[in-house]
Amino acid sequence: MILKLRLTLIPTLKLSIFLLGLITLSINAQEPVIASYYSAKGEPTAVSNLPAEKLSHILYAFVGLCGDNSGTNAATQKAMATACEGKAPFSAVFYNENAVMTELNAFRKLKQQHPHLRILPSFGGWTLSQPFHEMAKSNSGLKHFVESALELIKKHEVFDGIDIDWEYPGGGGNNQRKLQGKAALNEKLVFTLMMKELREGLNKLQQQTGREYQLSAAVSGQADKTNAIDWKKTIPFMDYVFAMTYDFAVGNGRASHHTNLFSSENNPQSSEAMINNLLNAGIPEQKLVLGIAFYGRGWTNSGWQGDHFNKENQAVSIGSFTYKALINKPPTGYQYGYDTKAQAAYFYNADNKGFISFDDKRSTLAKAQWAKNKGLAGVFSWQLIQDNGNLLDAMNKGMKLKAKE
Repeated sequence: MILKLRLTLIPTLKLSIFLLGLITLSINAQEPVIASYYSAKGEPTAVSNLPAEKLSHILYAFVGLCGDNSGTNAATQKAMATACEGKAPFSAVFYNENAVMTELNAFRKLKQQHPHLRILPSFGGWTLSQPFHEMAKSNSGLKHFVESALELIKKHEVFDGIDIDWEYPGGGGNNQRKLQGKAALNEKLVFTLMMKELREGLNKLQQQTGREYQLSAAVSGQADKTNAIDWKKTIPFMDYVFAMTYDFAVGNGRASHHTNLFSSENNPQSSEAMINNLLNAGIPEQKLVLGIAFYGRGWTNSGWQGDHFNKENQAVSIGSFTYKALINKPPTGYQYGYDTKAQAAYFYNADNKGFISFDDKRSTLAKAQWAKNKGLAGVFSWQLIQDNGNLLDAMNKGMKLKAKE
């Protein structure tokens, strides 16, 4: 078990933390991060038309890990089984390899036109994080994943590093139970060791190629998930932390703003609260990136009272909506509103008490300006194809980042 074998290694991290932490300082002194996730669709023309001049990073989603992916849907399980045929557990694979391969050349051309652009493949995600838990149980599992991830970066030169989207260390993600005791502590240790070994591998690759490689992670800022990672030991190995400050309310049961900047009555979750949790855990401002949702979530019987939600609502989810679809054609009967205290946009239907929470130009601008004033590295979104261009422009305006040629 990693817990027993690795505990004695933690003191040896101190010198590595100091030395490796210095490597990222020059990277983080650059202009603000304006990033967005982009999921592989197999559409090279769409890639060619991405507004790269307005972005610093594209986080390319997702790379899977071979292993138990039973928590995802049947089609993805089948695709993963095909991609993993003949490969060892915890190998990094494109489960939608045909789509990815058709797009990588388009990304290469995009980077030639916009040399500033960084493209990081993202490993895991909500539906593909399950194998991380099994990987964490053995030294060999961790070692193989790190080697496989680094080999993928080396093979595809279009990539500029690695983004880890493990949802979540300590469990509690998609169809995953929350871990306790030694199991939770083990994953806390493994996350640090994984980042250390990935950083060391990227540094070796940098010596071979002369290029800079970045290492980042997408994380939750909820208190329990923040505490599941030892950030003081881990952050020196990393360039950026992408805080997923959205999805505060999901599914049936209770409606709420799902990506509000500030907390309000009966709504303690907020972007500000999550960012402060992460800062207090030891992540410096200049490595922390605030998340913006390019989609909305909706409910009927929401309990919305015009400036807050009542506690007794038994809301029924009506699913999610892309920003561009919402703005282009709001659902029938819904009227636009803006919660100035929470800095959150919404649509409301008085007949069915329907409530759709989303980020619009106003809330996005407020978030970006707040991030800049807070000294954060920048802002990012999930995901780029859900925008009509308005929200990305608001991100740039708020961070006052001039377009690059």
